[in-house]
Amino acid sequence: MAAAVAGGVIGFVGTDAAFVINALTFLLSALLIVRLRIPARAGQIASAATRGLGRYLADARAGLAFARHDVLVSRLIVVQALASFATGATGALLIVLSERHLDLPPAGFAWLVGAIGVGALLGPLIPNVLAADYRDARWLFVPYVVRAIGDVLIAILTPLPVAVAILLVYGLCTSTGMVVFNSTVQGAVPDRFRGRVFTLLDVTWSSMRLLSLGIGAVVADVFGIQSLFWVGGTLLAAAGMLGISLLGTYDFKRQALS
Repeated sequence: MAAAVAGGVIGFVGTDAAFVINALTFLLSALLIVRLRIPARAGQIASAATRGLGRYLADARAGLAFARHDVLVSRLIVVQALASFATGATGALLIVLSERHLDLPPAGFAWLVGAIGVGALLGPLIPNVLAADYRDARWLFVPYVVRAIGDVLIAILTPLPVAVAILLVYGLCTSTGMVVFNSTVQGAVPDRFRGRVFTLLDVTWSSMRLLSLGIGAVVADVFGIQSLFWVGGTLLAAAGMLGISLLGTYDFKRQALS
């Protein structure tokens, strides 16, 4: 929702006024935090959090062992790593595509960001409305393929309305996939390992995203921003197809009940 609002603000009042509004929101947040009442027991540390470094490392090793041997998590990490590598650079360098390929001013780029934000706001409604049970590999990975098609198309087509429509669908698929992903992993991973699995998935995603940013910047500089989006879209489609191939027959419902 924030992205949609920010894009609209920049589009209507310009970047200078948008930065002023952004600064005011931080000031408002600080004032609200200052007014919070902190309970007297808030500073107490639970006994489970004082187990020492040895117990922490043991828990981490147990989580890695579970991830390595679990059918869902071991395969999901591979797919997530490839998807993050595919989208890290394209997401960060969308502004470069906006300037060099679509020839848009800053206000025009704001409409692209706003389109993604609106799509992300509406996306979580899709699986709840269209599926009685979305614990299925297609709900997890088909959005990758749709986003991949969008990456390729936006690097070919230049009209602003077309780009806005593509990124609206992109936002829809991104938030839909996120909701389905979180819900599916929560239901399929045992309670005692759930936190460690989510941490491992987050670390994998962030690491591959950082690698993608470094390599993507070089690709965009040497071969052009359009080439980066073509490669990113191809890799994202490969991630989606790989996910369907590896987990297409996985019984998420049975695992959730076990």
